[in-house]
Order: sequence, then C-alpha cells, then structure tokens
Amino acid sequence: MRMCMSMLLMLALSTVAVATPEPYPIAQPAAHSGRSVAFKNNCSTSCPLLLMFHGYGGDGAKMAAGSRMHDNFAGIVAYPSSVPYATGWPVTPNTTYWEPNKQIVDALISDPNVDQSKVFALGFSSGGFYVFALECAIGNRLAGTVVLAALKYLQPEHCHRTNRLHIHNMHDTYNVPVDPPNGTKPGGLVEIGLPATLRSNWLDPVAYPHSSTNGPAGNSSGTFQLFTAKQGSLQYEYHFYNGPPEHAYMVYRGTPAGAPADHDGTPLSMEDYITYHLTGVVPPPTPPSPAGSTYGCDSTSSTCYEGKGSQTKAACEATCSAPAPSKGNYICWQGQCYAGKGNETKTQCDATCK
Repeated sequence: MRMCMSMLLMLALSTVAVATPEPYPIAQPAAHSGRSVAFKNNCSTSCPLLLMFHGYGGDGAKMAAGSRMHDNFAGIVAYPSSVPYATGWPVTPNTTYWEPNKQIVDALISDPNVDQSKVFALGFSSGGFYVFALECAIGNRLAGTVVLAALKYLQPEHCHRTNRLHIHNMHDTYNVPVDPPNGTKPGGLVEIGLPATLRSNWLDPVAYPHSSTNGPAGNSSGTFQLFTAKQGSLQYEYHFYNGPPEHAYMVYRGTPAGAPADHDGTPLSMEDYITYHLTGVVPPPTPPSPAGSTYGCDSTSSTCYEGKGSQTKAACEATCSAPAPSKGNYICWQGQCYAGKGNETKTQCDATCK
C-alpha cells in the first residue's frame, strides 16, 4: 500500500474538483506590499494552510507566479516574502531577522480561517533551510513539511515532531547534496544533505524505540532513489532524483521514469505528488492553456518551462533571468561570524554577534 502522511492529512481535501483560486488578503510588512501574496481555493472557513517559502533573491509574488500549488491545494496557500525583502530566510533562531520572519509565519498560522491542525510548510532552497529551522522551532504546529533542493544546516538531530517530504536533485549545482567533511562550514558548522544521513538525523530512537526504515540504500526506481522512515505516526520520504545539473524549484518536470506515484501507482508531476502526499488526494488535471501561451519563467534557473505559465516561448525567453547567486552571507554562531547560509552582511553580523 502506498504510504501517505497520515489518515488525518487525507481529510485536508475532498474529492471534488478544485475551484479557481481567489486572491486572499494577508497581513504583511509595508515593504512587502504586493510582494507577499496568498490565495484561497475551494475553501471558506477552517481551511488547511500551505506556507510557501521562496529561494534567495526571490519573493512571494515571484514564487506564486512560478508555482501551481495554489491551483492544486484546496485551502489557503500563502507565499510570504522574507525580511529583509528579496534576501533569504534565517536558518537559526539566533539570527537578527529570525523574529520578524517568525512574526510573519505566526500571523499567517493565526488567520481566523485557518484550521490549526492542518498547517503545512514548503520551502525551496533558502526557504527549505528555513523549513528545517521551523520544524525545530514550531514543529508541533506543523502537520507536515516539504523541502525542495535544500540541505539541513546547524539544526539539532530529531528536534521536530512532524512529517517530512524531501525532494532533491543529486546533481544540484548550488545546494550540492553532501555530508561532512565536505559539508562542514568554517568553525565546524555542519551542513548535511545526503539521504541516508538526513533520514538518520530525522529519526529519534529514544522517543521512538520502534522506528523503522526501508534499509540503508533506499528503494531505486527509474531516475529516483527513495529513502523512507516511520516513527510512531510520523513518516518521512526523501526522493533523490538523478536529474540534469541544475538548481531549480521544479526539482523534476513532467513524470520521468520512476516518478513518485499515487495509491494506484500512477506517476505524478512534482506539484501533483506534493499535493497527494500532503492530502491523500490527486488534484484534477490542469486545464489546457491557449495555444502558444504555455511557457513560464523559473527565475532561479533562468529557464522557461512549458506548461508553467501564460507566455509564448519567445516572450518568456526574452524576459527570463535569474538573480545573482548569494555570496558571503554571514551568520552568527557561538559569538563568531561565518560566511555561509546567513542573511546578514559581515558588518551587520559583527555588530550584533556576541
């Protein structure tokens, strides 16, 4: 039988067709006006909430433009922008911008129309690092998380109490999936990303002495290698994708050989599988776009993808560009500033790091 997160999560969607999503007003800093967006889809009150965290240099509106999750997911789908705007998300609670970003998250979860038992978080790249941090900080408030193209940085072992789906390209060109010593930052700060290590890091053998995994090497199928684990009612999946060298929100496109499947064994596109994994329901097919108007830009990889937007291929390629990759982002750890996955300049870090 296909493993999904839990019977509780299967109640997050009904089997009726998903309606057209409508813009949904959310509280946001003044500097984020028009840059943090949300949608409500096929839901009125007691809605499931999916928080979508963008990558470094992006913002909520850009991530929403490149994603179908608000078309797939029945509930409220929020795309907040990080503080400071167009940077990355904090990776530990001791960074300068942890509190203002946490306030954004708290406000979204506290929305009166949100069902507090059905709150999910998805993060790409920098947003994925942030999801790891949120698992440790507020894991008891999250029904499940999704990490795309991101590694785990500094967080303690098995600090969370939530389900997780992780999808990563084994040839990711920016967040390269490695373990220490290659993944060790200056001062011994550890960044891990290989499937077996992350799975072991997630398991808590003390709290869950009867935890189980699917073996040391995972189960291979087509271009994917699957690593799973279970502890109590919690479940973990890591789909390690043997894809082309790139770093992109769409870790895989289409339904390549061995793509994650639904309960009937039907392979699914990435966002369809995420929706199924979180809710137990396969979303209805996406309506076809007008001829010649199906391309959308993934600004992270500076690539136009068919079926992901409303432009012609030529129009998309004429305007599609990627932000410069982050360099020299400093983080304070145990009284010292290190270049790495933080979101401060060295001057800012030196001024506050004690």
